[in-house]
Amino acid sequence: MSKLNKLPVFKETVYLILDGETSHHEEAEFMKFIATSTWHREYFENEKQLHTLIKKSIERQPAPFNLQELIQGKLHEERAANKDMEHESEKEKIRKS
Repeated sequence: MSKLNKLPVFKETVYLILDGETSHHEEAEFMKFIATSTWHREYFENEKQLHTLIKKSIERQPAPFNLQELIQGKLHEERAANKDMEHESEKEKIRKS
């Protein structure tokens, strides 16, 4: 029995295929599977059409030149905040002892 018979696996595979994240072998197996089921084939075709519409409607924007620095700055802030929270938690434990 194919794993694709399980709806969550089938849906995940649909999105992986639409995003180009499967091997040729996996895609061929999927296409063979949906050829045997009208419901699965129609579901895939509907998702494919929606995926195409969304891709066409999204305007590509260039990433800010300093995107990497912005992300690293946010990560640094998060780490610092987490360390502060851990430090406060340790102080609280000491006070309660």
